[in-house]
Amino acid sequence: MRFLIKPTAAIGLPLLLGACVSSMAPNSNVARVGIGQTAALGTIRLVPLQLVEDSRCPAGTQCASPGQLRLRVTVQPPQGPHQRTLVLGRPELVSGGTLLLEEARPLPAEGVRPVGSDYRFTFRFTVPRTH
Repeated sequence: MRFLIKPTAAIGLPLLLGACVSSMAPNSNVARVGIGQTAALGTIRLVPLQLVEDSRCPAGTQCASPGQLRLRVTVQPPQGPHQRTLVLGRPELVSGGTLLLEEARPLPAEGVRPVGSDYRFTFRFTVPRTH
């Protein structure tokens, strides 16, 4: 038994599959960078400058508090650059949107103190939709 593919299907299928692949492209409002690298987040750019604090509790240990991670950054919105300190998991209003330091790696480990260059930070910038 032979299978025949109609010419329209042979042309349409790759176009259809191509559309699926392009719809899975990374969101330009999420970026993962290290200290000194630039994150392009839609209408803003962001550069992590300095790890101010990483007092997060290591996994598998008991701590009096969960601790926090604070990161000094330069934010470059269209209105002009400024510096601020972001706290992991705490959203900040920036340039008509919400900026979130979403994740920081490596995760804390008992007895291990990573240096600033070991860290990678994930940022998310969300702008509300206008109707």
